[in-house]
Amino acid sequence: MRPRSLPLTVAACLLLSACGLRVDSTTRQALLEQSVRGGAGQQGQAEGRGPGGSALPGTVLSSAGPGTATEAAGPGTSGSGSGSGPGFLGPSAAPTAVPGGNGGATDVGVTAASIQVGTVADISGPEPGLFQGVVAGARAYFAMVNSQGGVYGRTINTKVADSQVDCNQTTNAYSSLLPNVFSVVSSMSLYDNCAVPVLNKYPQIPDVSFAFDRAHSKRATTFQVQPFVPGARTGPYLALAKQFPQIKDAVGAVYPDVAGARTAWSYYKAALQSIGFKVVYEQAVPPTQVDYTQYVIGMRQAGVQMAMVIIDAAHDEDFINAAQQQRWSPAVIEAPGPIYDPSFAQAVGTSATNIYIDTGFSLFLNKDERRIKGVADFQEWTAKTAPDQPLNQFAVYGWAHAGLFVQALRDAGPHLTRAGLVAALKKIHSFTGDGLIISGDPGAQKPQTCYLLAHYVKGAWQRWNSPATGARCDGTYYLVGS
Repeated sequence: MRPRSLPLTVAACLLLSACGLRVDSTTRQALLEQSVRGGAGQQGQAEGRGPGGSALPGTVLSSAGPGTATEAAGPGTSGSGSGSGPGFLGPSAAPTAVPGGNGGATDVGVTAASIQVGTVADISGPEPGLFQGVVAGARAYFAMVNSQGGVYGRTINTKVADSQVDCNQTTNAYSSLLPNVFSVVSSMSLYDNCAVPVLNKYPQIPDVSFAFDRAHSKRATTFQVQPFVPGARTGPYLALAKQFPQIKDAVGAVYPDVAGARTAWSYYKAALQSIGFKVVYEQAVPPTQVDYTQYVIGMRQAGVQMAMVIIDAAHDEDFINAAQQQRWSPAVIEAPGPIYDPSFAQAVGTSATNIYIDTGFSLFLNKDERRIKGVADFQEWTAKTAPDQPLNQFAVYGWAHAGLFVQALRDAGPHLTRAGLVAALKKIHSFTGDGLIISGDPGAQKPQTCYLLAHYVKGAWQRWNSPATGARCDGTYYLVGS
């Protein structure tokens, strides 16, 4: 079983965010309290450090005070310390000349040769390394673009500010960056609600980032590759029911007894009931629960045929192991994505045949998914620039939002302005990162209806009843509230 470096209360909600959940204040507070009481964290991964305490490639570790921006230059860019350490790639390609020029310094953070953007992420604090994957993914994408000559003669550099899993430090981090950067790109902070007042002081600044907080998500200049709207997709359950019709009358669910997870289950339950599914068992469990035997027995007694496990990956494994120990095998054990992880097979073995996930990504860890250009690029460039960074969905989000930003740069043209970039972003209604992710509608802030189903077979994840390089787009997105 993997080490539990993150409290369940946050891990469940963070990993379920790809499916439509965002973190509320109660869940944030639970994270802080559990961390302070004894969450071990990942030692040596604070302040932009990778496993073992090594610096993430290209990061300058700042000795400045909390919330201060640190340079996170891409390969070959100038800046103290950016030309050493593992993963340094050497100089970027010479910027591609633009006929007639690009206008030079056309806006804040823009020169004839470069674009300065900012990234805010929870790197240190009570959960060291929480979102360092987001930074690694963004910097890997910019390294790839810079190696190709940049965009209209300009390379892209990012400054990283550490929000430290803290409201005040999140405010400080955004305040330190926004006056001097062209755009915010690939940020991810658990307390991003504390960034909203700062962002509102700069209404013109584009923010191409993942947003947990609903107020952050709804800002006119916030753009996400998979925008959040309260609700859930119905397609995965209709597809599973077509193969296993018995599940429609016998759904069960377990989820942590915290506000964010209760909200997540309410979305799924409403979506399921809207298409005729019957819930026969539902149970909120203590956030620290490890032994799921009583819940497995409860589901079996209730006749559950589809068990929805709306918790984090480590506790998904606990539930599945308990089911195997009890020799209980419902038609479907369904988890909305978190258990797509390299350590899953080590934890649960290879005998289970009834485990399925629905996800908004290609299977980005699989070697056979390299046939998809976006997956191949992601695997190649993260290996080059952050070889010690474990790949996870946070790295995918960092990469994908950097990609959305670059597409809008190209669409906006060489004479770059913030207003021009926002206008270009509003016109982008599909973005897949060359097949790495399943798109929502960034420009119109609409969630994705499409999805990918995967099945756990003999110790590995493989696509199930899904296109080889695309996604299923049946079903609807069931809206809950606004």
